[in-house]
Amino acid sequence: MPCVRYANGFVCMPTIKERRVRVMKCPTCKRRRRFYCWFQEWYGWHMTCTGCGEQWQDGEMCPRPFAPRWRKENISRAKSNIKEMGLWSRKKSSCVTKK
Repeated sequence: MPCVRYANGFVCMPTIKERRVRVMKCPTCKRRRRFYCWFQEWYGWHMTCTGCGEQWQDGEMCPRPFAPRWRKENISRAKSNIKEMGLWSRKKSSCVTKK
């Protein structure tokens, strides 16, 4: 567990134990989207939609931050994490297609 020291004390945060990419229907977008998913001890699974930027924690939608450009930042962070895993591709063969 990484800890960061500040002037008045320490802040410890759980490490990411597992990362995944899932394709499923987003409740907000109403479309099939890629989700960047990660698991942290104490907090469970987190998911971010790469289409709308909404986040969920253990199946519950996270509160939307009161900040400008939060959707754009969440989307770009999720996409960069997926690219870092080597799983982002725009080719049709790598995506789920309709039958």
